[in-house]
Amino acid sequence: MSRGTGRIWPARALIAFALAGSLVLTGCQGGDSSGRSRAGTDAHGADPCDALTRTRSLCRTITLGDRTFRYALTRATTTRKTAVVDVGGPGVAPLGSAYPRDLVRDLGAVNVLVIDEPWTTAAPVAGCDSALTQWYADLRLRWPQPADDATLRTVARTCRLFEGDDRWTLGPHTYRALVRAIAAREHLDLTEFYGFSFGSVRWGATADMFKGGVLVSPFPTGMTAARYLALRAGVRPPAIDPDVLGIRPLGRSLDVVPLDVDAARLEALYLAPGARDRMFAGRDRATLVGRLSDQLLGRYGTDSVSHALLAYWDGTCGAVDSWPAAGVSHRYGLPGELLRICSLQQDTMPMAGSYASRPPTCVAVARGDGIVPERATTWLTSRPGWPAPIVVAGGHATSAGLTACRARSRAGG
Repeated sequence: MSRGTGRIWPARALIAFALAGSLVLTGCQGGDSSGRSRAGTDAHGADPCDALTRTRSLCRTITLGDRTFRYALTRATTTRKTAVVDVGGPGVAPLGSAYPRDLVRDLGAVNVLVIDEPWTTAAPVAGCDSALTQWYADLRLRWPQPADDATLRTVARTCRLFEGDDRWTLGPHTYRALVRAIAAREHLDLTEFYGFSFGSVRWGATADMFKGGVLVSPFPTGMTAARYLALRAGVRPPAIDPDVLGIRPLGRSLDVVPLDVDAARLEALYLAPGARDRMFAGRDRATLVGRLSDQLLGRYGTDSVSHALLAYWDGTCGAVDSWPAAGVSHRYGLPGELLRICSLQQDTMPMAGSYASRPPTCVAVARGDGIVPERATTWLTSRPGWPAPIVVAGGHATSAGLTACRARSRAGG
């Protein structure tokens, strides 16, 4: 997702900051709030769209095989031309807090289709929630040492990760089938694709279905895991004064520990470089650290963990190649630790070769992007036929990238 001031298109909808004022949470509530739920569907056959608020009037459902998926369709008045917008992730709520309302309005001359991620409505899996709770408790206790391998393997097995059934996120084949089925059902002519961050993976699954595509801060699909982790680890996160350790912020049931500090620093990388360095000045730092940590790690209640994290693992692990040994992953700091489950389970995952695609029309990246570093985008666009990236100011998946690409298109570039 993108974080920051102004009009930002979400790639991982967790937080946004009003840097001149107090913290504003725009994603699912983290920490001790009761507002964060694991799934949004009713097990007794209720309409899955009824759980939505922001997009209830736009929500529709479609069935593929024995599964039902949600999507939002905003129709223009007189055209079948349709843009698909993918807000990234994996592990966002595209029809909830991540819904790109401003972008949908700006694309008003065409229909706009946004497809939800399945984790938001997935049925509970016996034992999964307790396995996630144990993983969180173990990592919190051990950090900066890694979580126990057995704990991670239990999460993967119990929560049915990497089984290829797209229970938590949309794999390339399911995403492609959904786009095709929805287009046929709604009589849509697919013309444009707008993908933010992990949207590059979904572009890879559907590129031949569109006339053109724009990718902003694209995830480097097919890069080796070691290279990806090294690039992530090479970005300097903001410093946080260790005086926050041991403080229990008001409204939070847990003290701030070293894991919270490192998680908050990592979460802050979604902002532009200058903003991320200023964000901890003159604030209730302990409260901010706690909230940022909870957002990154998906904690809510006391020690529950959102199923959004399962979607993140299920999608990200298979989108890069050649995961190193688990101990090597941990050497890359918290970004490596949060993906160490990929190393433990790589023999059961589909690999990134599934995501090959034709070039998009335009690619943009923010200079100083802390989530998809500029060098990762340069690597991605070195493929034959890919356009050189437009480099803009701002944070991860900033709207400036989309603006630059649309300006180039209007200019005939």
